[in-house]
This record gives sequence, structure tokens and C-alpha cells, in this order.
Amino acid sequence: REAGLRGVKLHYIEGNHDFLLKKALAKIPGLQLHPHDFGTEIEGKRFFFAHGDTVDPSDWGYRFLRTFLRSPLMRTFVKVMPGKFIDRLGKRSSSQSRKRKPILPGQLPLGSMERLRKLYRNYAAAKLSDGYDFVVMGHCHDLDEMSFGIAGRPGQYVNVGYPRVHGSFLSWHRGDEKIGREKLPEASAI
Repeated sequence: REAGLRGVKLHYIEGNHDFLLKKALAKIPGLQLHPHDFGTEIEGKRFFFAHGDTVDPSDWGYRFLRTFLRSPLMRTFVKVMPGKFIDRLGKRSSSQSRKRKPILPGQLPLGSMERLRKLYRNYAAAKLSDGYDFVVMGHCHDLDEMSFGIAGRPGQYVNVGYPRVHGSFLSWHRGDEKIGREKLPEASAI
């Protein structure tokens, strides 16, 4: 909250467990809410940010559920129901989802992780081919990164991983050629 008051731009990308948050986050100064991926330019470098939950084109069940949960019907439902009810429903749904699908890449069968990593890297390569310098994603919690040379230009893909488990976050400073990882303070790592 204080960062927004100091003029810092904050961007929040909705994902598979956290969406329809416009009202809940409306009072945070400087926050831009993105229901989907977005691109931006910072200091002459082009960045593409995505949650990553729509990268797998074969995940039809999730794509259908995602469309339904973001539909006008669900938006109306969220507006008229008490917040505590929506919170309980969301927590229960998240819990059920985590039982069906593991949270961390190491909990996936090796073939599944290799397949996901290939999908994410190919998606990133396509975005870098569109002229982006950096592609940042999450969702699959894979602590992955890869440098590319596309059409004579360098580019980088970075997956955030799972900060609470991996104990790191991403950073980029003016003039950096790459996005780096920094350790979270011990108190933040859970």
C-alpha cells in the first residue's frame, strides 16, 4: 500500500485462484489490475507478463471453468453474495483443486513437468518473437528461466516459481540485461 503512495506502479495479474478482485483491491493507490496478460515498456525494454494459466492449449477443462468463473453470471453472483461466503467458497475450491493437481513441479510426474516446461518456453519464445525483451510467467510454480537469441536479439523467459517455497523473487533494474532472482528475507519465506 505504501509503495503506491510513493508513486510506485503496482500491477496485479489475476490467476486461476485469484480473480474478480476489482472491488477488493480498489483502494490500493497506484494498483493496476489486469484480468489477463499484459505488455509494457520500462526504460526502453519491452516486458510481457502473464499468470500462465492459459498457456496449455490442451487443458480444455480448465479453460471452460476459467471462462465460466469470469462470466457475467459469476460477476453478478459475486456482487450479490456476502464477502465471507465468497471467501469460504473460494478457499474450498482452491483446496479441492490442490488435491487434484500438485502445487510444485517436483510433485508432478517427470513427463508432465517436461511437457509443461516445453509449453512455457515455446510460449515465451513466441512472445519474444513479437518483439518483447522479457517474458515473465508463473502458475506452474516451475523455477525456470531461459535465455533466447531470436532474430539477432537477446530475450529472456523467467518463471517466478513459488516464492513462499523457493524463497526468492524477481528483480530488474534500469540497464540490466537480464531479470535476476533475489532471496526473500527469512521472515517472508514460509
